[in-house]
Amino acid sequence: MKRFWFTAILVLVFLASYAQRPTNNPFSRFGVGELVFQGFGPNMAMGHTGIASFSRFHFTKLNPASYSAFSKNHVVFDFGFSNKLSQFVTQDSAILNNVSDITFIAGALPITRWLSLSFGIIPYSGIGYTIQIEDSLYNDVSGTKIRENYDGSGGINQVYIGNSIRPIRNLSVGYNLYYRWGTMDRNNQVYIKESAFSSNTVVKKTFVNRGFSFDLGVLYNDTIINSEKRNVFEYTIGAIYSPASTLHGHTLQYIARSTTYYSNNFVDTLSNDTLFTYSIPLAQYFGVGVAFKIKDQLRMEFNYYQEQWHGLSVLDQNNLRNSGLFAFGMEYCRDPFSSRYLKTMRFRLGGFYHKTYLNINNTQIYHYGVTFGFGFPTKTSVINTSFELGTKGTLKNNLFKENYFLFNLDLTIHDIWFIRRRFL
Repeated sequence: MKRFWFTAILVLVFLASYAQRPTNNPFSRFGVGELVFQGFGPNMAMGHTGIASFSRFHFTKLNPASYSAFSKNHVVFDFGFSNKLSQFVTQDSAILNNVSDITFIAGALPITRWLSLSFGIIPYSGIGYTIQIEDSLYNDVSGTKIRENYDGSGGINQVYIGNSIRPIRNLSVGYNLYYRWGTMDRNNQVYIKESAFSSNTVVKKTFVNRGFSFDLGVLYNDTIINSEKRNVFEYTIGAIYSPASTLHGHTLQYIARSTTYYSNNFVDTLSNDTLFTYSIPLAQYFGVGVAFKIKDQLRMEFNYYQEQWHGLSVLDQNNLRNSGLFAFGMEYCRDPFSSRYLKTMRFRLGGFYHKTYLNINNTQIYHYGVTFGFGFPTKTSVINTSFELGTKGTLKNNLFKENYFLFNLDLTIHDIWFIRRRFL
């Protein structure tokens, strides 16, 4: 019961922190923002895989069919934290940035022997950027300086609830239902200064969004070769699919202008209204994966994932492209049931190559990286760490590139519930 209240407090703290998702990335200016990988800690360490994940030690909402892997009375809670150090590079400059965030909270528990439940909250996208442009215009009378600032914040959050069933031996199917909500703030400020005159115009637009969606998953897990002590060779095949969905919302606009002429100041609010309602289409996606496990020690997984954004228009941005992700990961554990601690530790390694949905200056943005991490078991939990070295973007066509180091800390708490006490 103490663990229940501890978990409830963490949930409340996490929900409070979701008032605004912190991020600072110029790529988030486009589309619905920077899309968030939907896997958990071990998936991050294994190169962003997880479609064919079927483990009794951790679960992933990336494939809802994975919830069936846990045995009766086995309850799991998962919490994630991340810290990202980025270097944004252009042709003539480089800027460092650091962002920390609570990334997700989720849980899974069995309902019956054939039905499992999962629930949680995890972001769908994040927005955070600041861009400044300065210019000087000169004529015969006076010099004029113009400065433009563009900044944005917010993103799309989502809560989910899902079920997984095992209709027949070795086969699991599942689904997740989502409620998505959040605001996207996009602001523009223009400052004009001359010798005796200055003007500052601020335009603030807030897009308030909400909508529902769902996804489906299937897993087939079987053992080809086994011995008396352990499985020698095991394989898992997985697939996920989500149809296209829609966010509905309305726009709030605030426009104000302040003018200074010599020593006189004038402030005027030009607009403070609800402009219009709109719909944002979200792409359908699908993914496939295959995993192999040898002697319950070495596990390897290969994934392919695609989102079909081409032809969709997001707030008048219609230059989006289909995205594709190739991912590979592996995990090694000498003996998860050993009494020697080093033998129970998990070592993970992976890599990914991602063609994103962003198309800027007629250039599709690519994202790739390598990952590694460790799983440290305790008596009732597993502390998972992952490290990611990656690059996103390019210096071609007057664009920019992000080089980053991402650290993720994932706490997986295991417990046994719903045991009926018997008295003699």
